Amino acid sequence: MTWLGTASSLVGSIMIAMAWYATFADYSDPSWLFLASIVAVAGAIGSVADSYLGATVQGHYYDPERKQITEHETRDGVKLELCRGIRWIDNDVVNFLSNAIAVLVGSGFSLIVL
Repeated sequence: MTWLGTASSLVGSIMIAMAWYATFADYSDPSWLFLASIVAVAGAIGSVADSYLGATVQGHYYDPERKQITEHETRDGVKLELCRGIRWIDNDVVNFLSNAIAVLVGSGFSLIVL
């Protein structure tokens, strides 16, 4: 996680929220601005969750031939050594969990306005 990446994900979340607002909002009802802010906040939290889970629990493996760490469990049919994380948690699991977190955060915040 870098400051540039975090700032970029925040800008991306705001842009998606603005596009959602422009497409679906009833401009005469100010509560739609609050809903758009929920979209932005949930997206930003989901992005941070994705980065955090990817760095902490996602399985990372050492490839001795290339002398680098990779997220791939095998290379050319050879099983690589797990150097950190949990073996069964791959990028797909991290993506699912971070999206679930974003949905739960957005759903929780939306209960405030409804």
